[in-house]
Amino acid sequence: MCSHMLISWGRYPGELVEDVLAVLLLREYPSGKHFRPSSGDGGIDVLIPSTDNTEATNYQVKNFSHTIGDSQKNQIRSSLRRMQASIDAGTVLLKECRVTVPLVPTTKDDAWLQNYAKKLGFRVEWFGLSHIEGLVAKYPEVIDYFLNNGADRLSSTLDNLTQLLREALALNGGQATPAINPQAEDDAPKLLPADALEHLNRLQTQVNSLDPLFSYDFRLTAREPVVMEQPGLVASNMYGFGDDGRLRQWKHALRRVR
Repeated sequence: MCSHMLISWGRYPGELVEDVLAVLLLREYPSGKHFRPSSGDGGIDVLIPSTDNTEATNYQVKNFSHTIGDSQKNQIRSSLRRMQASIDAGTVLLKECRVTVPLVPTTKDDAWLQNYAKKLGFRVEWFGLSHIEGLVAKYPEVIDYFLNNGADRLSSTLDNLTQLLREALALNGGQATPAINPQAEDDAPKLLPADALEHLNRLQTQVNSLDPLFSYDFRLTAREPVVMEQPGLVASNMYGFGDDGRLRQWKHALRRVR
């Protein structure tokens, strides 16, 4: 896991920065939705519904990491006008827009934004670098995954976990056994699936600390369990299915962000 340091956002491609900021926002607000830019999107970027689902806050993410000049202001104005048009058309109920940028706005920047917001039917505020760094400190795994090769470490950890589960299933031909190791005929200790539990627990914890997009549950069962619907469940995989009394390996993936 990366230690918390100020990030040089300007060194990264704009699309990557915007994706990272969107994931940070969705980790903070799991009920939100991130929309891909497209024609007619109404300026909606990361939409966070209110608790009663009557109005929403739109985080308009911009990769402005150096300054807010004329070009940047034109882009912000364009997005805000499209949001107002969406409100006027009745396609979205918006109470607030937070212009999300990885820099600290100046007092002049804020005065300009508030002056332009007077023309609109919703509040407009900055969500600047200080807010973003607060999310970075809270969800460092997001930065590690996207900017510090965390995805490679996650892939390696998942490979190790999968291999360990397969080895656990292969022990004693996959037969479910008690936790006490019996002695083989040659008096050599026999390794049982229970011996792998500590390693499995550590690996599961590590996997879930590395992946900011999904969380994972792993199970070893003697009988085929019933897969229950639950919020965010996107996949359930089973390995080692056989006759009754055989071990099954189950892996469930649950979405953390939408």
